[in-house]
Amino acid sequence: MTYCAPPLPGVSLATPAPDRFRRPRRGTARPGAGPARRPARGRRRTGRPAAGPCDSRMLESALALRLLTVTDVDPDARERLARRLKTGLDEGAPDPVQEAAARAALGEYADGRGALARLLGGFDHFTAGRKHLMFRTVLAELGADAFAELPYSDSDSGPGSGSDPGSVFEARGQQRWLITEMAALKVLHAFGTRAPRLVTEDDWRALEPCALPGPPPYGNHLARILALLALRLRPRYAAAVRARARELRNALREDGGLPFLTGMDVFATATGGLALAGAGAPAPRCDPSRPH
Repeated sequence: MTYCAPPLPGVSLATPAPDRFRRPRRGTARPGAGPARRPARGRRRTGRPAAGPCDSRMLESALALRLLTVTDVDPDARERLARRLKTGLDEGAPDPVQEAAARAALGEYADGRGALARLLGGFDHFTAGRKHLMFRTVLAELGADAFAELPYSDSDSGPGSGSDPGSVFEARGQQRWLITEMAALKVLHAFGTRAPRLVTEDDWRALEPCALPGPPPYGNHLARILALLALRLRPRYAAAVRARARELRNALREDGGLPFLTGMDVFATATGGLALAGAGAPAPRCDPSRPH
């Protein structure tokens, strides 16, 4: 779903490591490099992470367009996002929910409820309730569906199910990006159903890091966009939300869209290291903490 981490060229678990991955003998140069030089005294040459860029995705692009639209900033970035969504629809969306999200963000009619049923109908997993709630809240924020009544359904056995409607958004003990995401969904749902009393100061605090300058916390564009959409609903965060919205253009890919994550460099590096180790590459090549 994230279209990430293209295969590493020349890396195979079944064949010996290519020559360009082998450690050259002392005094020899790597192919295509200048004369071999020793590292400066006191400095260690370490490995570099493998690049793991992510392509843009329609869901994040739709939410980014929604954010720029409601904050009324950066018409040029909005146009780029709109073109990306239109192109994606022309080429065929990867799933019904992303199609509905794209159409809604563009101001077109979208049957969010039907799209969600086609995507998750019969989906049997312990996260099913949370995914239904997440996608339905996102589609409601985009205008493709109504906000669900809480609790979402009697069959939702996810964390937080209980008498308190807001507890269905509970993600305590989960990854930080998921806690952020669920807090944002809770805020959006509460304001969308005119029940802002459900939002606590803890919810706002969970979202605050996403209002700070710099890359998105946890490298997660989806969590940050949802957090910014939620934070815009509290006046004290309005200026910060607009500032972060203006910076979105820097995160757009060449096709004009926004990816799910900033990248998968860590994942690509880890799997690349496993591939090199499996292919019998020298230990220094597999261990970036050791000098090459």
